[in-house]
Amino acid sequence: MLVLMGVSIARIAAIQDEPAFEAYRSGFTPDQSACEQAAAGTEVNIGGAATADSANMLCNEAETFELLTYVSIGAGATLLGLGGYLIFTSDAISSDTAELRIEPRVGPRQGSLQLSLRY
Repeated sequence: MLVLMGVSIARIAAIQDEPAFEAYRSGFTPDQSACEQAAAGTEVNIGGAATADSANMLCNEAETFELLTYVSIGAGATLLGLGGYLIFTSDAISSDTAELRIEPRVGPRQGSLQLSLRY
């Protein structure tokens, strides 16, 4: 979930920082939404600016990744809560039962989840 959220946030930032989109966005006042203007087909007369169609595609892509960010936050919180519930409500593990171990690892440039089952 952390990886999905990180990818989504990084892609949204990349879209916002794209030079053609920045030039398109600069054609509007701060109280105007560049995405709404792009959806309406409003073109700007600025060199290097994205067309309304390409700006609209970028806005739709950013909207999709924004939704993925919220979904991954919700799913991550749910899994964290479920894991906590299972840990705090489980009985002590005896040597006769199976053991499932989940080990999340997060670093500045990577994340992983290791699952191991002992039986």
